[in-house]
This record gives sequence, structure tokens and C-alpha cells, in this order.
Amino acid sequence: MYGTSQTVQIWLYLASRVTRHASRTKTEVTTLLHKLNCYITLLLLSSILFILPGCGPEQKENKIVIWTGMNTEKELKMMAELGQEFEKNTGVKVDIIPIPFGDLQNKFQIAAPAKQGPDLITGPQDWVGIFAAANLISPMEDHVNKEEQKNFMPVSIEGATYENKLFAIPLSFESVALIYNTEIMSKPPSTMEELLKEAKKLTITKGEGDRKTYEQYGMLVTPNDMFIVFPFFSGCGAYVFENISDPTHLGLNNEGARKAARIIYNMRDYTEEGFIPEGVTGDRVLGSFMEGKTAMIINGPWAINELDKVGRKYEICPLPPFEDGQIPKPFVGILGIMLNRFAKNPEPATKFMLFMNNKENQVKIYKALNRIPARIDALESPEVQSDKKIMGFYLSAKNGIPLPSLPVMSSVWDPMVQSLTLITTEKRDNPDKFIEDQLNTAVKRIQNNIKRLLR
Repeated sequence: MYGTSQTVQIWLYLASRVTRHASRTKTEVTTLLHKLNCYITLLLLSSILFILPGCGPEQKENKIVIWTGMNTEKELKMMAELGQEFEKNTGVKVDIIPIPFGDLQNKFQIAAPAKQGPDLITGPQDWVGIFAAANLISPMEDHVNKEEQKNFMPVSIEGATYENKLFAIPLSFESVALIYNTEIMSKPPSTMEELLKEAKKLTITKGEGDRKTYEQYGMLVTPNDMFIVFPFFSGCGAYVFENISDPTHLGLNNEGARKAARIIYNMRDYTEEGFIPEGVTGDRVLGSFMEGKTAMIINGPWAINELDKVGRKYEICPLPPFEDGQIPKPFVGILGIMLNRFAKNPEPATKFMLFMNNKENQVKIYKALNRIPARIDALESPEVQSDKKIMGFYLSAKNGIPLPSLPVMSSVWDPMVQSLTLITTEKRDNPDKFIEDQLNTAVKRIQNNIKRLLR
């Protein structure tokens, strides 16, 4: 757009062009004058638009946009309440856009660099490394320095960090734990070996062969879900990455991993020690526990709301240690909020991130959604400390391992699921050799995937 003085200057320049070319033919001069009139019309129009209210350079709208995969009624209500309070305090409107969780990551990766994305996005720590490596999110250390990071649980800060820089502000953290039905069991097992024996003992069946049915399950897990069964691996000495500087060096096929996989193999009901039938899914695990038909499950805090709906009596505690003292260490994941590097309104967006993560609001989020606060002062509040269920998950997470935020972590899941599926569905005469082969295959696939990503 041009101002009035600029318009006059350009008009004088064009008029001089006509004077210099006065010796040309009548047709040429007429053509030049026609062009002059067109230019003048356009310039005058632009000048008028420039001075009209609401026209001229684009004005930033006084709002921030958040994309979130938190799509339940309770989650959206909580987000809306926080947004309304922020708007009341600052005058900045908060536009919350729910997006199906399965679509959110890819949509953000496409929209952000095209400057069509949100100011903020909520997501798990799996995404932190992916987004940071692609330069899609901004580091937070200018807003949450090292001293202020001490206000958060160390495991949550570690999960929000990529290459020694904080790229998300943790909202909550979670891990799996042992959930047991107190109507079936009065107390949890004291060792992992005792847990497996109790699971077998409390499994009640009727009939044989094809007519076999389960009246009660001693324990149900999804045996091919790496997030669920990882405590068995870590408790036996397995690990994912030995050194983040060389993510191709994996510990998912070492001696400990083979021992853990054999334990999981032995859970299947076709083995002498087995108690888990074929085709167990996450929904079936939770559904059976809600019906009161299962003594123990391994699950996360996301199950609390469903369990409380049916009034089931249960307790939550960390998985017990092995008899040799090794502690099953679950993955600890975080839910964080991240700032789009291409955010339209980064300053108010950052203020909302900090607002959402103050002590008062972290306690509000806990009360509404049963999420474990990432802030230490919120975690230590009387409301949270008196909640035995949440504290059970907290104690489990306290001994846990931060889920790696490396982008290459995405390469781990599918190969492990594929191998664990075969391990827990196929009965073999030589299960140890079969397990070793399957874990070696999984690690080779993971390494190949990582190498492709690193290229």
C-alpha cells in the first residue's frame, strides 16, 4: 500500500514520462496516457483503502489458537474454563480446536511450516523430539529457566527436553501400575514371582479344549503392547537405547529382554503357567475388570474415570520387585503443551502456557481429569496427596524411565508389537530359540528404520 505523498511522487514521475515522449506519435501518447490513468486509479484506490478503518496492514487478532487431542467432554470443558479465565484476566480470547488424536500430529506437521497451524498444541512427549528436530516448536528455556524447571518433577522435565533444551511445558505425567480388585484380593503380591503365581491361582475356568470358558481371570494384560509390558523388560535388565548419541545400539534383544519375553510367553494359557487367553485387547482387559471378573490388570491413570463409573472397588500400587531385587520400571510419559515456532501470537500464547501450568490450575486439571500434576507444589497439595489412586500411579512413575523423546523412538513400537504378537500367539517346541529369533528380528527392523530416519 502507498501513502498520499508516495502517490503524488509516482504520479509526477509518470507525468514526466509523458512529457519526455511528447515527440512520439499520437497513438503512442494516447496509449501512454491510458496507462497513466490506470496507474493513477489504482494508486488512489490503494490510498483510500489504506486510510479506511480496518484496512491497510493486517492487524493481529487478539486471540490464540490451541489444537488439542484432548477430546472428551470433561477435557474440553476443563480447557474451555481455563481459556475463559485467561481471557477475563488478559483480554485475549482462547480458541480451542479439538482434533482426533490420531490425526493431530500429521496435521500439525503439515500446517505449522505453512503458517496455517495453531499457536499452541498439546501432545505427548513422543512428539517433542519429532517437532523439535523439524524446527516446528520453540524452545521454552527463556520462559522456564533451569531454576524454574526445579518446580517440576524431574521425570517430566526430562520427557519435555530434546538435545538439552526444554521444548514443552509439562502438564501431567503418567505411567502404568498394578490395579487390583479388592473384592478378590485383600492385598497385592509382594514379588513379581508371587504375582504370576497368584494370577494362575485366581484364574477359574470351566470345560476343556474348545469348550473351555473363563469364569474369572487372575490377571489380564495386552501381552503385545510394549508400553504395558515394558516393566517386565526393564525389571529383567533390558532397555531401549543404551546411549542417545547412538540410538542404533539397542537393548531389546539382550539376555534380560529374552528373559522378559519368556515370562510374557508363559502367560499364555497354552503353557503350563499360563492364564491369559488368546485375543486379549486393551478394551477387553478394562472391560473385564469393570465387570468384576479380573483380579489384576496393568493399566494407566486414563482408566480411573471408567472404573469409577461402575463403582468397582480397587487399589493401585507399583508393580512388585522381582525376588532378586530388580524393580520393574515402567515408561513414564508426559502430556505437554508446545509453542508453534510459526505462531501468529507467540507472546500471549506463552503467557497462556505458563498460566495453564501454575499450581492452582494444575490442581484444577487433576480434580477434573485425574491427571498427575507435573508441578511438585501441585503434586504435594493436600487434594492430590490424599488421593490413593493417583498416588499409586505416582509411586509407580517415581521408579519409572522417561519415555525417550528422540524422534527415532517412533521406529521402536511397530517392530516390537509384531514380534511380541508372534511370541504370544504361537506355541513352539523350542520357545527360547523362537523368542531369541523374534527379538533379533525386531531389533534389526528398528535399526534399519532408524538408519533411514537418520539419513
